[in-house]
Amino acid sequence: MLPVDGNDLSALPAIPPSRAAPLQSDDPNQGEATDKNFTVIDGKVGASGTAVLIRNVTYFGHSKFTEPAPSTDLREFSVDLPATCNRRYLARILPEGFCFDHSCIAYAEKGELLYADVLCN
Repeated sequence: MLPVDGNDLSALPAIPPSRAAPLQSDDPNQGEATDKNFTVIDGKVGASGTAVLIRNVTYFGHSKFTEPAPSTDLREFSVDLPATCNRRYLARILPEGFCFDHSCIAYAEKGELLYADVLCN
């Protein structure tokens, strides 16, 4: 999770001395990974609860406004974000799809949970 106001670094979790993986309760919740409480910060980036939500992250090599080819292969994703030293960043990647008639967006039930410890010496 990132600080919503962009300045309050105390909102970022410190890296625990044990470097143990985060607990499931530490991760952004399902509601924070959807558009339910989205408040725009800049374009497709906004606040959602206590997390920063980045909309429409796509897999590496997918061109904007094109229909991705169906695939059973894993796709590679890459997101570059600015980071603060000695902090832990938590992420939930939540796949979305449109309902058949495009009247709504359907989200995956869980998604992928990731974390990165940014160490600086």
